[in-house]
Amino acid sequence: MESKSLSIDLLRHGDTTAGASFIGSTDAALIAEGWQQMQQAVGDHVHYDAVISSPLIRCHAFAERFAVKNKIPLVVEDNFREIFFGEWEGMTSESVWEKDSEALLAFWQDPIKYPATGGENIEKFHQRVLRTFLQLPDRYPNQQILVVAHGGTIRSILTWLLGSNLRHSNRINIAHGGLSRIRIAYDDDGFYPVLEFLNR
Repeated sequence: MESKSLSIDLLRHGDTTAGASFIGSTDAALIAEGWQQMQQAVGDHVHYDAVISSPLIRCHAFAERFAVKNKIPLVVEDNFREIFFGEWEGMTSESVWEKDSEALLAFWQDPIKYPATGGENIEKFHQRVLRTFLQLPDRYPNQQILVVAHGGTIRSILTWLLGSNLRHSNRINIAHGGLSRIRIAYDDDGFYPVLEFLNR
């Protein structure tokens, strides 16, 4: 029985022009500090076999520049885009609180039962992220890849890896420009994932 492995670095985009707002499908460009956060996280690492990015500009702009500079193939995955926050898109927590504190509090306590007003169902979001993520071992056997995505996307992946309750996914802090690594060993009997580090 042949055993294979895959190393996946998960890089969250850096700070953007939107600041501390709910930006899911709403796009916002990286600010200079955001670029620096991401560049410092990956350093001069040029040993990736592929770069996979969310299509949103706050991820894609850095991923494209990094891939072109280092002559690494770039793949855009729509399923890795951030969760859609509905009526809260572009709003800060403070402004949502002023408008409807009960809805925001309920969302923080149980995002499955109480999604953002008019927003994407977190279970469906989780399913679309994992649908693509779980294809990676077959697509990139014995390789090392960089995934450039969002806080929600990375939390969804880590929730699966840690066997955590999706309701508590917001308890995992994913820093802007934070780099986390998963190593997956796998064979015909299944997957054996390990979180090697978080927010380095």
